[in-house]
Amino acid sequence: MRLTRFAFLLAGILLPARSFPQDVPWEFDGVTRIVAIGDVHGAYERFVATLRATDLVDKKNRWTGGKAHLVQTGDVVDRGPESRKAMDLLMTLEKEAEAAGGRVHALIGNHDFWNVVGELFYVSPKEFAAFDGERDRELRVERGATGPAPGFFAHREAFGPSGIYGRFIRGHNAVVKINGIVFVHGGITPRTAAIGLAEINRQIRAELDSGEQWKQGLSSADDGPLLTRRYSEENLSFEVEKQLTPEVEAVLQQLGAKAVVMGHTVTYGLITPRFGGRAYLIDTGMLDIYMGGRQAVLVIERGRALAVYSKGKVEIPESLEGDAGAKYVEASVASSPDDVALRQSLANARLRQGRYKDASDLYFKLGVFDPQVMLPYAWRREAALSFKAIGEPARAEKLFRLYLEGLGTYARRSGGAPFLHAYVRECLELGFLQDDALSVARQLSAAQPNNPQYRVTLGWAYLEQGDAARAADVIRAAIRDGGDGFDAQFQLGRAYARLDDTAQATEAFRRALVFKPGSREAQDAIHKLGVSAK
Repeated sequence: MRLTRFAFLLAGILLPARSFPQDVPWEFDGVTRIVAIGDVHGAYERFVATLRATDLVDKKNRWTGGKAHLVQTGDVVDRGPESRKAMDLLMTLEKEAEAAGGRVHALIGNHDFWNVVGELFYVSPKEFAAFDGERDRELRVERGATGPAPGFFAHREAFGPSGIYGRFIRGHNAVVKINGIVFVHGGITPRTAAIGLAEINRQIRAELDSGEQWKQGLSSADDGPLLTRRYSEENLSFEVEKQLTPEVEAVLQQLGAKAVVMGHTVTYGLITPRFGGRAYLIDTGMLDIYMGGRQAVLVIERGRALAVYSKGKVEIPESLEGDAGAKYVEASVASSPDDVALRQSLANARLRQGRYKDASDLYFKLGVFDPQVMLPYAWRREAALSFKAIGEPARAEKLFRLYLEGLGTYARRSGGAPFLHAYVRECLELGFLQDDALSVARQLSAAQPNNPQYRVTLGWAYLEQGDAARAADVIRAAIRDGGDGFDAQFQLGRAYARLDDTAQATEAFRRALVFKPGSREAQDAIHKLGVSAK
């Protein structure tokens, strides 16, 4: 899942087309009303409430949206209990909308993709249980199997090439353009823009049936349309947003588009504008057990972009920066005053504006210091940043530790390697719970020795413990086994620097810049060595 995995696409080496539709319409004009909904993750009831709030369905969940276009930007499945019901509803609405002159665009997200190819780390027990029944028992008998979870075999059949959900996902796009606005799950970066929207769709669909080749393809690329967070990264400062704006403009120009709408990265309740109205983030965290359960949707009609919340709608400005942005967040909070997530959005806006005292006061009122108050873990991380900025390191450290302890507990309960890996990386990034991070990194590397990314992280953990020589050995081996990328080269450079090998450190940092051009941390690391970044 590295940038180099995408390089073969630009070289014209493409995966073969399969028997599934390869020319699904992806560009539409003259649409009077667009409704865009982000990640569902099995939150069926909230998904339905969102559809009703925008007058797309009636009380019996029948299409009433007329000629409107509904765009669901992917990740219907995983994590939540009722993914199957949400998929069934989308499939029904697609037919009803088309009959009424409208359209439903169910885009492919990374989790939808993973369910098709069998990467099931995030499938919840209740999702499997939804498939438990006579067919699952028949399949178990055929295979002579007693495990795994009830419903597993019927689930795999349903997402297979001939299964109801497998056929549905394979017949859809990863990206569409409506009235000059691009809709995609993760985002479109310069590398993906270079091959065009039609080819992006063709390639993603081909990779669904490519065996193991998808692991080296567009669908798993860090800067690919399903996984990138380059433009949706949490807590992106206004300064960085301004620096990235010319790049976003260039991408849109290449695509003949005026804006892009993305899911994938949770905004905790707020439909979020960025880059002077050129981008909108719409994954508001619909699933309550995962990200708070927020109901919000983007509606575009008559040239206006509106955020529709559970109790009102608000016109969206071009940016959260300045008075217009502040008023938008405040109006969003006022539209749903009981929504804790929107109040957090106001705190986050203050943090991004550099109003750290206001942000810390708002976070304090949310109860971030009380470990008994159940809040999304990331909120305590944000709160810690605000208290650190106002010169209260002790309170910041307490919040960082609460955040990591909560994240670690969740990761262990989930039992999923990706969650544990994310926990380790956060510990290393923030500089707390380093002993536990090393212990978990060792376990991950031992359990999955063929995953070079886990070994890169293990090398990083050794480095934070002061063992630079061992760190360098582990990371070099991971790179030889296919783990090359920005993180690998950057941490290898740090290890060489600790070993006083300036030449090797410089070379590693320069290679890191190849993977992430313009990286401030890599440039700063080279500058500290007293050499040129070129």
